[in-house]
Amino acid sequence: MKIIIVGCGKVGLTLAHNLTNEKHDIILVDKSQLVLDNAMLSIDCMSVIGNGAIQSVLIEAQVETADYLIACTSSDEINILTCLMARKSSKCRTIARIRNPEYAKQLEYIMSELDITMTINPELATAREILRIIKYPKSITSSSFFKGRLNSLLIEIPENSKIVGVKLSDANKYLKCNILICVIERNGEIIIPNGNSIIEKNDKILFVADNKNVLSFFSEIGYAYKQLSSFMIIGAGRITHYLVNLLLKNIPNCSIKVVEKDLSSCEDLASKFPNISVVHADATEKNVLIKEGMNDVGAFITLTGLDEENIILALLANNTKTKSIAKVNHLNFADAVKDMPIGSIVNPERIAANIILSYVRAAADSRDSDIDTLYRLFDERIEAMGFRIKTESIVTNIKIKDLKLKKNVVIAGIYRNGNVIMPNGFDELIVGDSVVIITKDNKFKNITEIVEQH
Repeated sequence: MKIIIVGCGKVGLTLAHNLTNEKHDIILVDKSQLVLDNAMLSIDCMSVIGNGAIQSVLIEAQVETADYLIACTSSDEINILTCLMARKSSKCRTIARIRNPEYAKQLEYIMSELDITMTINPELATAREILRIIKYPKSITSSSFFKGRLNSLLIEIPENSKIVGVKLSDANKYLKCNILICVIERNGEIIIPNGNSIIEKNDKILFVADNKNVLSFFSEIGYAYKQLSSFMIIGAGRITHYLVNLLLKNIPNCSIKVVEKDLSSCEDLASKFPNISVVHADATEKNVLIKEGMNDVGAFITLTGLDEENIILALLANNTKTKSIAKVNHLNFADAVKDMPIGSIVNPERIAANIILSYVRAAADSRDSDIDTLYRLFDERIEAMGFRIKTESIVTNIKIKDLKLKKNVVIAGIYRNGNVIMPNGFDELIVGDSVVIITKDNKFKNITEIVEQH
C-alpha cells in the first residue's frame, strides 16, 4: 500500500520504520528538511517538505493514489485539517492523532462529520495500558484480546515456584488452572517453548489465559494476588487526567494522590477530580515522597515530562514493596533501561504506533482473514496477533496437531460463539473463529501463512 505519514516525530518515524520493513510505499511529509534528511538515512522512503494541511503539498505527496494518510504532527488541529484536505483531494483513508482531552468527548462527531477513518490518542492509550498493568500488578506487561476476555501477560517466575524445573508437558500436574505458556525469555534469549521445555528460576514467561485463570495461575506459582487500591502519581499531565478517570471508574473505593510541582496544573486537576488528593510539591525531593506515603501505596506511577526523572523515581520506589510504573518517552531510553529494576515501563509513542500498525495491517490483509489486534513484545522480537477467520482455508477444519505449523508459531487462543477456548492438539479452527497467534521471526499478514506451504 501507499501510505503518507505527515509529521516525523517519534510516532511518525516508528510507523515509517515498521511499514517500510513490511514493504509498503511510504511518503514522509514534514516542514523541516533536516528532520526529513535524518529520517531518510535509516528509512527507505520518499519525502516531501511542507505543511501537510496544504493541498499543494498533499498533491506533491501523491495523495490522489494513496491508500492511507496518517497525520501525527504535534498539533491536533493540523492533524484534523490534514485529514480533511486529504479526503477532499482523494479517496484515501485517514488516521489522525488527537491528544487534547477536550476533543475526546466529541471524537465520534469529528470522525463522522470530517470523514476521518480512525483517531488515536497516545495519552489515553497509555492510561489504558497502565490500568491493565495495575489490574495484574505482578505482570511486567499485559495485553488483551477478544475485547478483554483473553489476556497475555509477561511475568517473572519466582525462584521458589513449584513449576521451576518442570517440563511444560508436565505442568498440568502442578497447576490447577488452564493457561498456555507461549514464550520464555532467559538471559536475553527468546524461546518459543515446546512440551520438553523446562521452566527455570528467574525466567520471564509470556502466558495466555482468560480472566479467571490469570488469577489462579498467579496463586499457583507463588504470587499472592491482591487488587491494588491506593496509588501515587507523579505529574499532572494529560496521561494523569485520563488515568485518574479510569481508576475512579474501574477500581471501587480507590485512593489516589497526585504530586505535581506546577501550581496551575494542581489547581486544574483538583477542580476536575475533587475526590482525589493533589499535592503541590517537587517529587524529586525524597523527603516529600516519604512524607506523602510513597512506601504505603499499592502502585507508584511516574508520569512527568522528563524520562530521567521518571526512571530515577521508579528505581527509588522499586526498593520498596510498591509496584512501580514509569513512562519513558524516548525509545532508546526505554530499550536501555528495560533490564533495570524499575517495574513496568510504558512508552506512549510505541503504544500508539502499535495500534495504528494493527489497523493498517488489517486493511492490507486478504479476504480470507484479517488482523484485528497486534502487539509487539520483547523489543519487537515477538508478535501477538489476533485474526478473524472469514472463509475456509488450508488452516480450517483440521486438528491443530495435524497442521504443519512453521517454526516458532503458537496458536494461543480461540474465541468462538462468546467462549474462550485454550487450544490443544485436538481442537480445530473454523469459519467465524477469532484466533490469537504468537510468533517469533515471522511477519504474517494472513493466518494461512502460519503453516508450511509447498
